[in-house]
Amino acid sequence: METKHKIIAVTPADRKRYLEILSRYILADNSIQEWHLWDNCRSEDDRIFLNELARESSKVKVIRVEGGDGTNKSINLFYKFLADEDAFFIRIDDDVVFMEKNFGAKLYERAIKEKDKYLWWSPIVINNAICTYFLFAKGKLKTTYPLTAQCMDKFSWGSPYFAEELHRWFIDIVNKGYLESIKISEDIDITISRFSINCIGFFGYKMQSLRRFTSTSWG
Repeated sequence: METKHKIIAVTPADRKRYLEILSRYILADNSIQEWHLWDNCRSEDDRIFLNELARESSKVKVIRVEGGDGTNKSINLFYKFLADEDAFFIRIDDDVVFMEKNFGAKLYERAIKEKDKYLWWSPIVINNAICTYFLFAKGKLKTTYPLTAQCMDKFSWGSPYFAEELHRWFIDIVNKGYLESIKISEDIDITISRFSINCIGFFGYKMQSLRRFTSTSWG
């Protein structure tokens, strides 16, 4: 696939047990040209795994900063590396364990069509409270839970029982080949809503336009 921008996945990386799964999808996606792993590891075993991924694939680059301690706060230190104005970045959490085939290309194609309209784009993320609400509101997800369009909804964010049911529902859909049936085709503008950024795509040149913020303001 030829693109006007280099597609780069970036992951605040910590947990080997999830990265072992995510890496299969990232490395198999030929539209993703680079994968930058932000070393935010708490354990040396996890850090060793990052190095192994980099040795095994030229696509993988491990990025380290002084002060990275495995907390959410230290992730902010890495945003300064989103400096390539010719890149389309896809920030993906390390515990994402499923990606649609050719995911990188599909998200980029949507973004390039709307690059003058939005700052960032997100796919439907399973176990993201806002995404769950939209699946529910659009009739894709049937449930008796009283879900709301809140980032920290009592059930879609706060209930482990709901999370298990949701994952089992999604796994069943994937196994049956019904993934297309739960897609939402229209744009959903959530500009002023709080949203958990499990996976978002954005253009490097737009990030550079926000450089007036200090490094501690990112995140």
